[in-house]
Amino acid sequence: MELGLVGNPNGNLYVRGSINAGGVPDLAETIGAAPDVVAADVVCADPARREHVVRCRRGDLAILGVISDGSSSFLINSHANRVGDALTGQPLVLAGRVPVKVSNENGPVHIGDLLALSSTPGVAMRATRPGRVVGIALDNFDQPRGTVLCFVKVGEANLGVELSELRAENSALRERLARLEQSVALLLADRERPQSRVRLARNR
Repeated sequence: MELGLVGNPNGNLYVRGSINAGGVPDLAETIGAAPDVVAADVVCADPARREHVVRCRRGDLAILGVISDGSSSFLINSHANRVGDALTGQPLVLAGRVPVKVSNENGPVHIGDLLALSSTPGVAMRATRPGRVVGIALDNFDQPRGTVLCFVKVGEANLGVELSELRAENSALRERLARLEQSVALLLADRERPQSRVRLARNR
């Protein structure tokens, strides 16, 4: 299929056809980053700086995604003034596939596993509990530390496990409440018996 490009005076570009990516296919845009942020890091919003990222730590909720190596199929150089300007930050993947740092902290990673934050800043691991995830593993991995190809899909995951636990807890609480209500009813009944005998004696 041929690629058709149509431009206009406003700078808009309309594309029809196919685009063949030579490397890992993803869409990224540059963003300011802490000095220790490098390619394949999982990054979160920097609470101390506007429009900046830092390596994520376990428990962080503001996961934004993964840093690319800059060879994205589509790379938006945010805040650049001219075509060809140096990159204005680290390329943050918005969508697509990208290598991400992982560890076997939570066991080997298999294709299809969800990836969550590990105890090492910027590094992901296999997700087994409810919580925030960065994406889905597209590679198998069983080494102490390395990278796997990840389909970026930031969000909440494993909520089914949490719902099952909540249902079980709710069922246990209902049973305890029923037993308490039964005990209270028995106590009230025992309390009423002597008073009934006194009333009966008086009536005689």
